Amino acid sequence: MLQYFLLVLQITALKTQFIPLSQGPPKERKGSSLIFHPTLNEIFVFGGSEKTENLFFDIWSYSLTSNIWKEYQPLSETKPSGRYACASFFHQDEIFIYGGNSNLGPLKDLWKFDPSTYTWSSISTINNPRTRFMSSYCDYYKDDKHFLAIYGGYIQGGLGPRLYILDLINFIWTFHGFGPFGSAAAGLVYYEDSLYLTGGLCNCTNLTAIPNTETHKYNLKNLSWQSLNTTKNYISRSLFGYTQWENYLYNFYGWSDTNYFLELSIMRLNLKTLIWEEILTNNYIQKTQYYGFAQANNSFYIFGGSDTKTVTNSLIKYSFSSSEFETIENIYLTPLSISNSCMVAMTNFIYLFGGMVGSIKLNDLWRYDVIENIWEKLKTYGEIPSPRSHAGAAAEGHTMIIWGGKDTYRYFNDAYKYNGLTKTWKLLLYNGSNSSPRYGVCVTISLPYVYIIGGDTVDGASSVLWEYDINQEKYTIIDSSTRFIQGFGHSCELRNENKQLFLYLVYGTGDGDTPLGYVYKYNFHSKFWVKIRDPGLSPDNRSRAVVKILGKKAYVFGGQTWATKAYSDVLEIGLDDGFVRKTDSLPVEVYLAGFTYLGSKVYIYGGGTVFEGTIRFLVPNHNFLYVDMFSLCDDDCKMICSPGTFQANGTVCNLCEPGSYSMNYGTDKCVLCPPGTYNNNYGSNTNRQCLPCDEGYFNSLYGQTHCRKCLESYVCPIGTIYPSESSLKDLVSSIQPPLYSRPTAQANKIALQVQMSFVSLGVLIIFIVICTPKIRKKVINFDIYSLSHNYNLNQPLYFKKTFFGSVFTIIFIVFAIIITSQAIVIYIKDNIFETKTLMPLVVLEKEVSRFLGNFTASVKLYNYGGMCIENDFCVDDISIKTTKINIGKSEIICVKEKYDCAIFYYCKNCEIKSDSKITFTLKEINSYTTAIKANLTSSSSIPSEISSIEIIKVASKNELFRGETPTKFYFTITPSYYKSQTDSATGYHIASEKFPKAGSSYTPSDLGFTSYLSIEFTLTKALNGLYTSRLPIQTQLVLLMAILGTVPGIMSINGSIMSFIESNYISYSIKRNKKHSMKQLVRNRKTASVSFKRNTIPVYSKTTENPIFTDVLGDITLNISYITSISK
Repeated sequence: MLQYFLLVLQITALKTQFIPLSQGPPKERKGSSLIFHPTLNEIFVFGGSEKTENLFFDIWSYSLTSNIWKEYQPLSETKPSGRYACASFFHQDEIFIYGGNSNLGPLKDLWKFDPSTYTWSSISTINNPRTRFMSSYCDYYKDDKHFLAIYGGYIQGGLGPRLYILDLINFIWTFHGFGPFGSAAAGLVYYEDSLYLTGGLCNCTNLTAIPNTETHKYNLKNLSWQSLNTTKNYISRSLFGYTQWENYLYNFYGWSDTNYFLELSIMRLNLKTLIWEEILTNNYIQKTQYYGFAQANNSFYIFGGSDTKTVTNSLIKYSFSSSEFETIENIYLTPLSISNSCMVAMTNFIYLFGGMVGSIKLNDLWRYDVIENIWEKLKTYGEIPSPRSHAGAAAEGHTMIIWGGKDTYRYFNDAYKYNGLTKTWKLLLYNGSNSSPRYGVCVTISLPYVYIIGGDTVDGASSVLWEYDINQEKYTIIDSSTRFIQGFGHSCELRNENKQLFLYLVYGTGDGDTPLGYVYKYNFHSKFWVKIRDPGLSPDNRSRAVVKILGKKAYVFGGQTWATKAYSDVLEIGLDDGFVRKTDSLPVEVYLAGFTYLGSKVYIYGGGTVFEGTIRFLVPNHNFLYVDMFSLCDDDCKMICSPGTFQANGTVCNLCEPGSYSMNYGTDKCVLCPPGTYNNNYGSNTNRQCLPCDEGYFNSLYGQTHCRKCLESYVCPIGTIYPSESSLKDLVSSIQPPLYSRPTAQANKIALQVQMSFVSLGVLIIFIVICTPKIRKKVINFDIYSLSHNYNLNQPLYFKKTFFGSVFTIIFIVFAIIITSQAIVIYIKDNIFETKTLMPLVVLEKEVSRFLGNFTASVKLYNYGGMCIENDFCVDDISIKTTKINIGKSEIICVKEKYDCAIFYYCKNCEIKSDSKITFTLKEINSYTTAIKANLTSSSSIPSEISSIEIIKVASKNELFRGETPTKFYFTITPSYYKSQTDSATGYHIASEKFPKAGSSYTPSDLGFTSYLSIEFTLTKALNGLYTSRLPIQTQLVLLMAILGTVPGIMSINGSIMSFIESNYISYSIKRNKKHSMKQLVRNRKTASVSFKRNTIPVYSKTTENPIFTDVLGDITLNISYITSISK
């Protein structure tokens, strides 16, 4: 109780705690030996097997006083080999084992272990029986002498029937003859000078092993066997526990060789009445067989065993007084006792990799769940690292990096990444140089970069700082200065301070196991180391310690000095002044341990052991404990809670719930995962762990732990927020300047419209002239055909202006305008002829020295995972790089279109050279996309025309574009030169003659270790250029000459028509007048005749005419009168 009380005091003061409180049981096993040590009040466990070939030789004890497990690490060079199913007993404060089965076969050696000296000793015996295992055995006292009796067992040839008794005073074996049958896995107890044999297998009737249902007694006085006539049926079993308590012989549960399943009954034989009875209990806690067992005080203890499927390491107690079971230690899987392992925290799990057991290197990967408080040995896949110790490790999100280390014969400089979601390992490749092989390196991570510093090489310790870019697969030396002692086994940690990145380097080991006590920090911005503490040799120096930096202090737990002394104290180092003070102590010495930090706790596993102050490097322990840093904090306590947790209240750090994450120390609230993603893990420490919804699922809400199945008849690519009705497919589309088409039809249409307008205008004018006397009188003077009105032959020509002449003058003007307008409209609208020619650039460059153009390169990223814009501008993590492009003026614009991100690069007056490139790089943590639409649009040399190619590339099924390998789009650029009569211009024509090449893409579960998104436009300049010319079909002079040649012709034709019409009209009018005159003359004569008869004055009639007609044609009438008079 004193030890337990002191432990509680330590836990209360420093808030440390072993996990479990019992400090952990031995590894799960069957066939082990359980021995009670009454002096120490401890139950010892030795040997056993996990599998047939995996045998144990370790020895443990469980204190019935403090309820704590302890592994004894022997100091002796000799010790028993691994074995199971051996006989065991307690004698004179020492633990004895005999025989058993090993990998080499059955044994017959006798060993003893002294818990006070941690030593094994081999005991020589006389008359040693032949090798055997799974014998029934018991030790007993008779006449104050201590004896060990063994019966049967598996021997070479079958089941042994012999009984041997070992005198433990002089270690002489005595053969007591043959028993009733060969037997194995049976029970043997001592009671009142007799040995009782029950259960097990026997060759009772023939050579075949069958279950033994009889009870036999061997009388130690008369040295004879007797078959007992017991009442009631005994249920046979083998591989069971047995003991004698008071007057009863107990047989506990085991294996039924009759029914081939676990026999769960507990039976006891009243050794007075020889009556078997079955003990009923209501709390069968665990049903196993082939377990270790021992009687201690008034209880029976059962350890480990197998339920036929799994092997356990539980510790069960049965009380003889209450006939009830009690679980002392539940099944608790735990890693081996190891040292120099790696330990990291990811989500609510702590991972333990590699290390060493003695000189044996491991590559096991274990995982501890801080919520369920259970360990699990993981089955991993992929390129699993080889067994190693002293490797460096770091983790972020679901990604763990392992670097370097050593095995028995060599050092490593390889790197592996482990995906916690898929449980797969992958070897990280690299281009160029790499750090030399080393162990004891310190590794930190800030994806996509891994930083490696220190380590011990074949040439000694090193403190060179390396950077490995996961995306570029490239190592780079960041700093190779030697401002401080070269070392290995450092502790290091990355911290962001005032938006600058620092690497802290704390303590370590120099050459010759020199403990180092310096603290330095490296500024990645200024590229200088800053000394915080470097005392040289100091009693506060430590190597191979556990270190944690919080706020403005670094804490050093334990460690060692000069490979001679180990420590349990806790040192606190001020990062401002380098001052060191001791604050408290751990319950055990700690060195060579794996450790990590989660929440407010430093978790520590394993490491080296100490015996009476002496370091034992190759003897590891299995201690698993944590230190709560709130118990050490006196300032900056808000900075204690690690990423992935939040400070709920006071001194409690809670894991972020599924669907959320926190990325910084001291967070008081976790951030919800955005729509289109989900997260079903506790303790996420980066938004990388908000995984895009798988294909066929969507999520429109924040903080979800799963995505919903896509609606029927809708499409949901990866990362879908809302389902869509159609899916994207790979596609190429083009917009190019059209071939020049002469607008002849349009020109003719315009000309017709003009002509009809003038015809209408002419008709209107003529109508107005005819109907308006005043205008009519004035229009007569507007006669360009005054010489064309002379129709009498052999008469002089006179200038005469007639109404006919003025009307046909108007008609001439109208027709002249109509005809010339046709030519003018065609000249204006349809006078260009285009020619296109592809010619070598070397020829075309004689016409133009530089090809400049305005172009736009854009990408649209569908279901983009990042922010894209911030305050209406591109986020800082989006950049564009151009290669071999002479830029006049450029601009970058980002647009968030619902769930898509569009990036536009505008380049004005830019010249594209051969093999130019435009690279879009997005470095947001969640830069990924399901599909990319690439567009390159350039101004053509042809005015108001563009040349554009648009290409859509969709990622593979259930994958996202992500990573440094860019998705490449290929464009062919043809320089173009345009020339017309008035101006000239240059530009580019875009084509795509090659399918795009998909870049790196990953499934959602593989996104954690990836970074960046890259799209590359490859612009290949064609060897030929396009020459376009647009020149007039006819010049202005030609037009003028055509018009001048056309108008006189129109005038002549119009005059001829006028003369024809006018002459015919005059001729017709003369004839009509003559006829009319004759009629009038006849009438006048008749009138005169009548008058003469009446002797009255005759009145002659006058010709009546239309006044308008007379007015309009008056000049013609006069002319006719004139012509008539002349003809008379």
